Amino acid sequence: STEGLVRKVDPFRNQVDLALDLKVSVKWTALSGEGLLVLTKDDQLWIVDDRDLKVRRVIEKIPGVSQVASSRASFYAYCVTGQGSTLEIYDLVDGEMTKTYQASDFELPSGSADGASSVKRFDKLTMTPEGRYLLCESDGAMHRFVVEDDELTYAQAGAKLARTPERID
Repeated sequence: STEGLVRKVDPFRNQVDLALDLKVSVKWTALSGEGLLVLTKDDQLWIVDDRDLKVRRVIEKIPGVSQVASSRASFYAYCVTGQGSTLEIYDLVDGEMTKTYQASDFELPSGSADGASSVKRFDKLTMTPEGRYLLCESDGAMHRFVVEDDELTYAQAGAKLARTPERID
């Protein structure tokens, strides 16, 4: 919840097994190989073990962070900063930033849709469940990046789909 209350619910017994009150306001969450990633309103990234709801680590300050993406198969956090134009990658085991990418670093890949334009922002960032691709929206089009740990390869830009999509699932 936005109030920082995390609950582990057993769906078969319809009951709360564990609860953790982080006592901070939350703006984004994602699951990773290290546990639940909780992005707080004061630009901290908390790593919470999703088995026992214990806080494993807090990455103290990621200035201007707005979103985080990861997957159960990944031990990295992909954080959107710089008003959407920057992607910072954090190793969740060490708690250290390993790479920074600017949207302007990427050229339109061959094989992109007719009329597609290069990525300008990393909006609606999400990662596929197996951790192989990072997806984002930019100017109403979807963009796909191949992921190998903290290395990204811009694979494809799609045609414009919508003016203001809500999210990518």
